[in-house]
Amino acid sequence: MYPSDLHPNYGVFVRNFERDFPDKSIRITDKTVISGKSNGFKRLINYLRFFFDSVQKLRQENFDLVYVHFLQHSLIPLHFWKNKSGKKIVLNAHGTDILGQGILYRLLRKWNLSIFRKADLVVVPSEYFVPKLEQFGVPTNRIEISPSGGINPQLFFPDLNSRNQLKNRIGYLGRIDKGKGVETLIRAFTQVPIENLQLELAGPGAMIEELKSLSQSLEVYDRIQFLGNIPQEKIREIFARWDVFIFPSELDESLGLVGLEAMACGLPVIGSGKGGMSTYLLDGENGIVFEPGDVIDLSKKILDFYVQNQEFRLNLSTRAIAAANRYQADRVNSKLRKRIQSFFHS
Repeated sequence: MYPSDLHPNYGVFVRNFERDFPDKSIRITDKTVISGKSNGFKRLINYLRFFFDSVQKLRQENFDLVYVHFLQHSLIPLHFWKNKSGKKIVLNAHGTDILGQGILYRLLRKWNLSIFRKADLVVVPSEYFVPKLEQFGVPTNRIEISPSGGINPQLFFPDLNSRNQLKNRIGYLGRIDKGKGVETLIRAFTQVPIENLQLELAGPGAMIEELKSLSQSLEVYDRIQFLGNIPQEKIREIFARWDVFIFPSELDESLGLVGLEAMACGLPVIGSGKGGMSTYLLDGENGIVFEPGDVIDLSKKILDFYVQNQEFRLNLSTRAIAAANRYQADRVNSKLRKRIQSFFHS
């Protein structure tokens, strides 16, 4: 996964890693990526080019370490590389590569187990994944928690001025696909008894037309806006429009970096607490947690947020900012750099 002109947010954290991780001691000498999304025959061709290019570059061995993102198809070239020189191997998991339940996911995971177990380091985005890797036979001392490159402070920083007055507008940003809980959000929205409350849904996905039809059948279409894909540099402007960010995922999120980015801007989060989200979203302290998939509970939590006084909401914003500060990109990358540098300076 890597961004393209047509899909600027696709795998953006890999692009950010390439840009932000290197320093004077670590240099990326080459890369092999599949840019943007594709389907059918074009997708097959892209994968074949990726495999061939990766194997060719691995055999050149003009590097000290191989860093692999997405531990499914990206690991296939390593099966055809003997690594006679003992190059270091770091694997970076992002979620479905560990948790995916489809037949293809399970077959690839089984085939790739030997590479998982031999890797010098396996990087995961949250503590939630540590026991999952231990079940694969990865030693605990070879697991590193590094939250998806962290939060870019130049793009996501506090905006408490936008919290001074309610706008009666809530929002969601992310993939609009099955499992993301957006249908639950729409149904919950219809049951919140707040006059003129608006809902904005930002992001691409396969369910957009289906959910537009649902909002029409529920007679709330005039109060819901589908904003489409938002470039990363424009996300903070969208966050400033909302009173609260709804993170309704019903999947085991690898981390849910978008929730942390919202918190970094001082935007309170009402979330399902699924997967890695549970490691930073604390109910009543720096956010609000509802039961995943529960329409009634989510509608109640949204109403509760608005019923509370302004002091409560501002305190929630302040504590959200403090929690997000622990995930700043410079801290996250510095910690991972030190771990990788230890391979060569032990």
